[in-house]
Amino acid sequence: MGQKARAVAIDRGYVAQRSSRNRPRGIVCTRNIYKDFLIRHVIPAIKQQWPRVDRRRPIMIQQDIAKPHVLPHDSDVVAAGMEGGWCIRLLFQPPNSPDLNVLDLELFRTVSPFTVSTTPSLSSKLRTRT
Repeated sequence: MGQKARAVAIDRGYVAQRSSRNRPRGIVCTRNIYKDFLIRHVIPAIKQQWPRVDRRRPIMIQQDIAKPHVLPHDSDVVAAGMEGGWCIRLLFQPPNSPDLNVLDLELFRTVSPFTVSTTPSLSSKLRTRT
C-alpha cells in the first residue's frame, strides 16, 4: 500500500489578500502556477525527505477537485514524479470521501475531550482513572 503526501488546496482564481513567506499580496494562483509549484517544490521535497528504500513504491499526492489543480495524468507532472526511478503520482480526493463527510464530524467532537485532557502524574491516579 502506498503512502500519502498531501498538497495544500488552492482555490480557483485565488488572489492572495495578504503577503506571506510563500507569496506577495495580490498574486493570482492559476493551474500553471500550481503545476510549477508541484514540479519545482513539492515533488523535489518529497524526494529529498522520503526514505530511499521506498523509492520504487507508489507515493500518492492527494489533491481536492479545485479547478487550478493539475490533472493526474499531466505529462510534465508524471515525468517529474517518475524521474530518478521514483513513482510519485497525483490523485483526486473523491467527492464523497470520509474526509468531507459531515456525519463524521460528531466523532471528532466526541473524541476531542479525551485528547485534550491532562495526564495523571502519579501511578495511583492513573489506576483510579481506568
